[in-house]
Amino acid sequence: MRPRINRIRWPRVLAHTRERVQHWSFRLSMKKWQCIVCGWIYDEAEGCEEEGIEPGTTWEDVPDDFVCPECGVSKEDFEMIEIG
Repeated sequence: MRPRINRIRWPRVLAHTRERVQHWSFRLSMKKWQCIVCGWIYDEAEGCEEEGIEPGTTWEDVPDDFVCPECGVSKEDFEMIEIG
């Protein structure tokens, strides 16, 4: 005997799964940049709200006059890192 599928709940389950996949694919496409002087990390997915940079802002879109909130060095003193 086949189990009965709840036809009302099934679309919500699919929508929730789709949202989670989109969330994680977004997070995986975002990069992290580390200050080579103090080790502070800028995460593109999280942004830096205390500096006025919205979540999802890529490093290329961070203003050129950005300075590290911890030690004050320029954007040039950051390197992309892999976390994993």
